[in-house]
Amino acid sequence: MVGVTYEEVVRLAEQLAPPEQKALIEHLQLIAQRRQLTIQERKALFETLITDLGPVSPDFSDRRVDWYDDDGR
Repeated sequence: MVGVTYEEVVRLAEQLAPPEQKALIEHLQLIAQRRQLTIQERKALFETLITDLGPVSPDFSDRRVDWYDDDGR
């Protein structure tokens, strides 16, 4: 049996059409769901959900009083 490296798999996956990449992702997620993830895998999965939206506007305020009227609504 000839081994395949991770780099080769990534290179090949990048050559797939978008629908095939999506199917591969779904397949890998199904495999991952069938077994218990390690802490490192759980953390990596969580970090894929993080999206950097860029810098916050200087005019943004997180103070409640700046978001609502005087009556708090």
